[in-house]
Amino acid sequence: MIDPIILKEGILNYVENLLPKLPDCLENIQEQGRKYNQPIVSKDAGYFMYIITKILKPKRILEVGCNLGYSATWLGLAMPQYCILDTIEIDINIANKAEENFKKSGLSDRIYIHIGKALDILPTLDNEYDMIFLDAVKSEYIDYLEITLPKLRKGGVILADNVLWSGRVALPDIHLQDKNTKFLHEFNKYFMNHEQIIGTILTIGDGLAFGIKK
Repeated sequence: MIDPIILKEGILNYVENLLPKLPDCLENIQEQGRKYNQPIVSKDAGYFMYIITKILKPKRILEVGCNLGYSATWLGLAMPQYCILDTIEIDINIANKAEENFKKSGLSDRIYIHIGKALDILPTLDNEYDMIFLDAVKSEYIDYLEITLPKLRKGGVILADNVLWSGRVALPDIHLQDKNTKFLHEFNKYFMNHEQIIGTILTIGDGLAFGIKK
């Protein structure tokens, strides 16, 4: 019998090797992620978001959790010229690195970085969004969802990264797991049963919650 964990890793490697070569701007941010030990979305998750953005043709995107700008660059490369992306980063030094990456990618005029705590900034944003991506403090995911969902247009797309948390959310005795695992376990139930969302969880990267607003 094949070990399902080994099989999964083999499949993930197979799929990633089939994906097109990354543009230099994305390769450079990947290298920065390794250099500065900063988490970024997986290549398959980034490419999925790229495809969804191409399909959706959004006018405005909201990202909660910018980091080095890797996922925002994926979105930016796919979004129409008229689209604006608002992204939030708490660390000004990391935000400065992201801004430099956006300049190198030719996206700095269409991506706006808001510096501060997401829960402080989100209530101040009064735009309507076509697409929302959550990838910041895991314990605040439910709060992010509640604040951002009214800002998402009907039929708009909402995504959240890391919702499988390396598979730990599916372990037995969830009450014995680390706090982030428990928070994400609760978020997944909340997301999947939310009365305003038609959603699912995709086994892409570290798990990607994917839904549309009813």
